[in-house]
Amino acid sequence: MRMKVLMIGQLPVEAGGTYTNGVCNVVYELSKCAPKDIELVVYATNMKEKKAYSTNNCLYRGTKLRPFMLLLHIFSHPLMSLREWRYSIKYCRMSPFRLECYRDNIERLIIEETPDIIHCMNLMQMHSTHYANARYGIPIILTLHGCDTSKDGLDAAVIHMSDYVTGLTPRTLKEISTHGINKDRVFMVPNGTDTSKFYFSQLERTKLRSVLGISDETTLLITIGSLCHRKGQYSFLKVIKDFPNEYNFLYLIIGNGPDENIINSYIRDNNLDNRVRVLGYVNNMELYRYHSAADVYVHSSRSEGQALSEVEAYATDLKIAVNNDVKDTVITDITDINDYFLFDIDNFDKSAFIKWSLQHKNDRKTKHLYDWKEIFKMYGEIYIKIAK
Repeated sequence: MRMKVLMIGQLPVEAGGTYTNGVCNVVYELSKCAPKDIELVVYATNMKEKKAYSTNNCLYRGTKLRPFMLLLHIFSHPLMSLREWRYSIKYCRMSPFRLECYRDNIERLIIEETPDIIHCMNLMQMHSTHYANARYGIPIILTLHGCDTSKDGLDAAVIHMSDYVTGLTPRTLKEISTHGINKDRVFMVPNGTDTSKFYFSQLERTKLRSVLGISDETTLLITIGSLCHRKGQYSFLKVIKDFPNEYNFLYLIIGNGPDENIINSYIRDNNLDNRVRVLGYVNNMELYRYHSAADVYVHSSRSEGQALSEVEAYATDLKIAVNNDVKDTVITDITDINDYFLFDIDNFDKSAFIKWSLQHKNDRKTKHLYDWKEIFKMYGEIYIKIAK
């Protein structure tokens, strides 16, 4: 059964978008995995239509500004437009102009591409998608990459506009249920990773540890992600400060962000230069080398939907230390004490962590269970179920 799916989201800079974040990467990685029986069209809201292109079994479309069509719709439906604008401003924090631009482009693509299913990967475009689809009645799937169940949250404002909802974790599914969505219309599909880019290499482990000047006995800890309060690198540094001198370790922080200056200042002020290194941005294609060289991935975030960096660490068979605040967002079972260590970032058990981290894994292998191809198969099964 061949079908066409219109996916609405954003693309990273490398694929023609104007910015990069976790959801951009999810959309891009999934778009490369569409099988032959699914024709995928991605409307990238952060890409101009003149950059539209196709690759494999996917067509990328962008935004086109059509002032005449915007005005025609507004003057043809003035009262409806006013109601939609008020809702957009009050609940979705989106201006009328942006709403109309997205609505027009989504309707344009519905007409041009005639999809069987619309898959909205972004909460911000959900109401635009709903309004654009009003005359066509195409089933809409909304994927939540997090869940804000507060009374005035964006999820609460738009989730009911979808026909089906997918979430990343059991916790997300539980939160979705609070919105009164029928359980038969809710599915769990986790994030994934590209195991052709994130894999374990013994050769790269040896080479990079040599470059870093550390021996096999040194425990190499890493954290990868935006340097900000939510990701917890600064909080973990306060833990590291009190590690005993006899603990032979090096902590690598990869990424950049608003906390960069206070992190560097803390390292300098507490004489941690020989124990902590901030590497800044590292090209995505090079990250497997750091995963391979490391012994422990420190997942110190205080809140997450489901961090791609943790999924990537899992794929490279790293031991993962997880902050209790985000334990429900981890990709797989965390009860295996050989692979996972749960901690309270504000009440850290240093001796237990050190003992656990010193038990290095010597038989690491790349894990393919959550490769993006497998994740797309899960979405494909949902598409088929909906189509039937």
